[in-house]
Amino acid sequence: MGHELYEFADGRASIAVTGETPWHRLGQRVDASTPIPDGLGVAGLSGLDYRVSDDPVMVSVDGGTVTVPGAHAVTYRSPDGVGRRALAGTVGPNFGLVQPERMADFGELLRQYFETSGYTVGAVRNFSRLFLYLERPNRGIATPSGIDDYRSGIAIMDAYDGSQSLTVCASDTRIVCNNTFSLAMRGVQNAWRVRHTSGFATQVDNLERTLTRYHEQFDSLLAGLCDADASIGDADECFRRLVPPRLLTRDEVSTGRRVGEPSGRWERAHEDAMSRVRREMATCGRNRYAVFQGLTGWAEHGRAIRGDRAEAALPGGSTQRSNQTILDLLTV
Repeated sequence: MGHELYEFADGRASIAVTGETPWHRLGQRVDASTPIPDGLGVAGLSGLDYRVSDDPVMVSVDGGTVTVPGAHAVTYRSPDGVGRRALAGTVGPNFGLVQPERMADFGELLRQYFETSGYTVGAVRNFSRLFLYLERPNRGIATPSGIDDYRSGIAIMDAYDGSQSLTVCASDTRIVCNNTFSLAMRGVQNAWRVRHTSGFATQVDNLERTLTRYHEQFDSLLAGLCDADASIGDADECFRRLVPPRLLTRDEVSTGRRVGEPSGRWERAHEDAMSRVRREMATCGRNRYAVFQGLTGWAEHGRAIRGDRAEAALPGGSTQRSNQTILDLLTV
């Protein structure tokens, strides 16, 4: 089949999904609140057992067999009750791996950290590739015709055939089959990768501890913002440092405007940001947390500065960087 999912004898496919039904109409549905390790079981993958075999790998050549030097086989025991082990791929002698349950635990940590809205978990290519896609809430981007929603998420992809590293990256491609698995990998630049070496499992453990520690520190930082008073004037100062006013030049002056005044586009951005801060203050109180929520909300959804200056308007042209800059400005 084009999707290359494993289909069990009882008609199930090796995928569990929340939210929208995939194009192939396959997969077991789970509630978005279901922990990922449980979703792994619903997908029929919790019984997988991967091993790196020390047995020699042999190939057939001209009616005979030849041993492949230095090659080892990754085998798995299918979770559908079939007792025999099958081949997932051929790898080197120092190939490191983690079991699917470990990947699910890691994904659950990321799901809680990023507060994702749903997920898809599954396996393709006869269990040689596992994937987990964490869906983030649709994000709105300001366009000339209004607010345009688009999907974004976090992809976690691993292969047991030696074809790639464990990869964690941002992706707007929801992985539901082998084609979307490959599409999510295409052109990835800012990704966290771990090669399948002998220290593979240790590196995954270290990343999990780092994320947990950072999450705890971030929660403590936000609690400090809640305890710090702030005014609209503080928000205004922060915004001006984040996006310095672009002053009109002599060639840009129109009727009713003077040289040195902020551009109309910058003023609209400023008013939008301050409006968001006021709404947050009405809910959260007049503190720095409300300023943080309002300005980051503007940076993510309501940028009034668009066009050829969009990338230059915010630090690094990146929402993630601008959010960090806002946090830095409010915690000095």
